[in-house]
Amino acid sequence: MVAARDGVIVSMSVLGGQSLCQVGQAVRAGELLVTGCVDLETHTQFTHADAEIYAMTQRTLTAVYPQTITRKAYTGQVIRRYSLVVGRKRINLSGNSGISDASCDKMTERKALTLPGGFSLPVTLVVETYRPYEAVQTQVPQAQAQAALCEYAQRSVLGDMIAGKILGQEPAFREASGLFWMDMTCACQEMIARQRPAELFEGEDTND
Repeated sequence: MVAARDGVIVSMSVLGGQSLCQVGQAVRAGELLVTGCVDLETHTQFTHADAEIYAMTQRTLTAVYPQTITRKAYTGQVIRRYSLVVGRKRINLSGNSGISDASCDKMTERKALTLPGGFSLPVTLVVETYRPYEAVQTQVPQAQAQAALCEYAQRSVLGDMIAGKILGQEPAFREASGLFWMDMTCACQEMIARQRPAELFEGEDTND
C-alpha cells in the first residue's frame, strides 16, 4: 500500500502485511507504507497488504465565479394560445401570434374533452401559456460569489477523499478578467493508503 498524498501520519491500523511507517512520520505521495512481503525468521511470506492509514494533509484549489450573470426579467405579459388536436390533426384556434419561444417561458396544458355523462371524445384542447422576458446582465454580489466558491471548494475536497474531513481552510479572494477568483488552502485529515499491485516475478504479482 502506498501514500496517495504527502502528509504526516496520525493514525494507522494494519490489517494485513508488514508496516514500513509509523505514527508521526512524514510521508510523500507514492511512498510504500505497507508491504505484502512479510519477513519471517525462516522465509519470506507473501500476503495481501491492507491498512487504514490517516494523515494530516494539505490541499490547494483554485476556482472562479462570474462577476455578472444573465437573468430573466419578466415583462408581466401573459399570452395564451389555444388549439385542438383531433386524432393526428392539430387545429390552431389562435392564429399566428408571432411569439418567439426563445424569449418566453412556455407551459403546455392538455385537456381531454368529454360529453355530459363522462363520454370521452377523441379531441384534446391544448392551452399554451407564454410569459415573455428580457435577458438582462446582473452584477453578482461579492459575498454571494465568495460563499458559492467556498461551498464548491468544500464539496470538491471532500469528494476527492476516500474518508476524512477538513480541519481548517484559508481562502484568498481576488478579482480579474470579469471573474471572482479564489485560491483555497485546506488543512485535512484523511485516509491516504491506496492499494498498488507489486510485481514479484515475471507473470506473478501481489498487492502492496
